[in-house]
Amino acid sequence: MIDKRVLERVQRLLELPALIVPLERQRVALRAERRTTEAKVVRQRVLVLNELMDQDERYRAAANQKERDLLMEAALHGDDQWCELVERVDQLTTTIERVEADLSGLDHERKALKAALEREYASVIEQLHSDRILADVVTSRKVRGVDA
Repeated sequence: MIDKRVLERVQRLLELPALIVPLERQRVALRAERRTTEAKVVRQRVLVLNELMDQDERYRAAANQKERDLLMEAALHGDDQWCELVERVDQLTTTIERVEADLSGLDHERKALKAALEREYASVIEQLHSDRILADVVTSRKVRGVDA
């Protein structure tokens, strides 16, 4: 008969794939959305910077690259769409990290359960092997006429 603890471990091990697969799909979808949103951030940045270069006299009059960079940063942070896109990328990154942490926890649980079951299986095999050796010894003594 199977030990109740072993049965629970096997059952939990069989349940884990149903928990892992949806998280992996969610991670893939979130990564795809993040890549798309990052591309939109780049496009919006180009639009904002082109507008800045075309219309801002301060940018054209800037004496050095450091001043131009400051004006570019200010223009980007002043653009609502760019800010929303950057915020969305941050949200997606945080969600992806949470999903990956959940996946890591489930994977750790899966490995721990698998190791426990392998130890249990090894113990059963060792016990069967020992029983077989004892049975062989008893059988060989009876065949030779020696009582145990």
